[in-house]
Amino acid sequence: MVSQGRWEFILHNGMEDGNGGTTSNLQIVGYGTAGSSMMHINNDKTMYNVPDTTLIQVDFGAIGDLLKVRFEVDGAGEKPDFYLEWVELRDLDTEERIAVRVGKWMDFTSRHSKKPQAFREISVFRSGDQPLEIQNYEGKVYGGDMRLLKDNTLQAQLIGDFSDSGVFPLIYNANKKVSKQFTL
Repeated sequence: MVSQGRWEFILHNGMEDGNGGTTSNLQIVGYGTAGSSMMHINNDKTMYNVPDTTLIQVDFGAIGDLLKVRFEVDGAGEKPDFYLEWVELRDLDTEERIAVRVGKWMDFTSRHSKKPQAFREISVFRSGDQPLEIQNYEGKVYGGDMRLLKDNTLQAQLIGDFSDSGVFPLIYNANKKVSKQFTL
């Protein structure tokens, strides 16, 4: 049987000590051999009261074999960051099952890591197939007059031929004397 792009995700949310829950909504992007598709998931209490699991069913449509999945928080509410421990994936058409450990924060506020990232990507590994690469970017953005910024924060998004980076915060470095510097 061929996959029709219908998947079930079981997200294992938060840490055992109760940290890592979120008020953010979630964007899930599926990248396949024939395209990509994005689904918006509204938050529910299973993402806020952790540790817990969240069952999500999505229909990515005709994207071909699933190669990579991105989970991205939108920063809504008083607890915008989210800790994702691991994900169970199941193709509802073929019954293929995959489990992937994440063990990282989707750090919208930059409180949990030196290099904040509001999304996490997982590769879907199958024998005989080459998964899509997970890209890491580093860089600096130099700016001039910062008076127009409300609170010295900027966000960026890198867009490429096959996908984009998602929205992520740039970190302001006030110690630079030559010009205003933000770090990706």
